[in-house]
Amino acid sequence: MNFEAARENMVDCQISPLGVVDRGVLDSFLTVPREKFAAPGQEGIAYCDEDLPLGGGRYLMEPSVHARLLQHAAPKPEDIVLEIGSGAGYSTAILSSLVSTVFALESDQGLLSRAESIWQDLEYTNIVSVQGSLRAGCPDHAPYSLIFFNGAISNVPEEILGQLDIGGRMIAVLSSKPGQDAGKAMLIECTGPGQFSDRTLFDANIPCLPDFEPRKEFVF
Repeated sequence: MNFEAARENMVDCQISPLGVVDRGVLDSFLTVPREKFAAPGQEGIAYCDEDLPLGGGRYLMEPSVHARLLQHAAPKPEDIVLEIGSGAGYSTAILSSLVSTVFALESDQGLLSRAESIWQDLEYTNIVSVQGSLRAGCPDHAPYSLIFFNGAISNVPEEILGQLDIGGRMIAVLSSKPGQDAGKAMLIECTGPGQFSDRTLFDANIPCLPDFEPRKEFVF
């Protein structure tokens, strides 16, 4: 399979038609080899515009949603980024070419070890891997100018909000409750100490990160 052609097709037919015009974001999707981060045996479908299972309830986010989220995140060369749920490491690799440093937080040591091996092979040198609870964030290296959730969440923990720098941005897909409408991609900004504003960007349905699933509720 010609993976270079597949990457070009992904950008031209899946990402660009949805209004993603940021040259840095597009170039990252053109150059990072998504097939290397897919689950073994799924390299041939790595460029389908859908969430690809990695096992254990984890996924590669579908490219069209992923690229739109990153464009709204507006990554800058000076950004210090916390990525929550790095998973297979693909989103981390995309971010690494756009920012100063990415702290890649992952709870699954097996996924993290595989991602570290791929990052090393591809010579990404500005990624710092962190194994730990996703809901706790990574306070040791806070604050961050950008926090990116690599999967949907039901809510933003206070601990993670507190790790966003003043003037910083947070991008997340807030999932709906079971049986309700689509989730919402959100931009959250820290406008001052303990002060935040939020804006809905677009509807999005992507799988939830572990420990962030919506809780089922009884209806009387």
